[in-house]
Amino acid sequence: MTTLHTIPNSPFSQYRTVQHFIRENKANGYHFFSPDTMRMWGTRINHELYGGCVFVTSDRSYDGGRAYSVRITCKDGSVHTSKLGKYNSRATAHKVAKQLGRDLLSGAMVWDSTNYKVVSNTLLK
Repeated sequence: MTTLHTIPNSPFSQYRTVQHFIRENKANGYHFFSPDTMRMWGTRINHELYGGCVFVTSDRSYDGGRAYSVRITCKDGSVHTSKLGKYNSRATAHKVAKQLGRDLLSGAMVWDSTNYKVVSNTLLK
C-alpha cells in the first residue's frame, strides 16, 4: 500500500537554509554534498530554499555546459531529484522549484513512498 505524506507529516525537511540541510545530510551518513561527489559531477548549489525543502543545483553536462535540477530535501538527510526533468535554464529551474515548494507546503503535491517520488495530490483522488 502506498503511503502518502503532506507537510507537516511528511518526510520533507523544513529548514531555513540549505547550509542547515547540508549539515543534516552529512550527519546522517549521506555524501550528496561531499566535496568529492560535487567535484565528480561538477555540482554547484544555489542556496535559495523553497518551501523549506526544495532547492536547485547545476551540474556539468556531457556536452560541457550546465544542466539544472530541482532537488528535494528529506528529514532523514537524503536528497531526491524531482522527476519533473532537467532544465537548460537557471530561471526555469528556479520557477519550477518555487512552485514545487509551494505545492508541497499546501499539500497539492505529496510524497509517494512506494515509488519514491513527488506526485500530484489531485491525481490520487
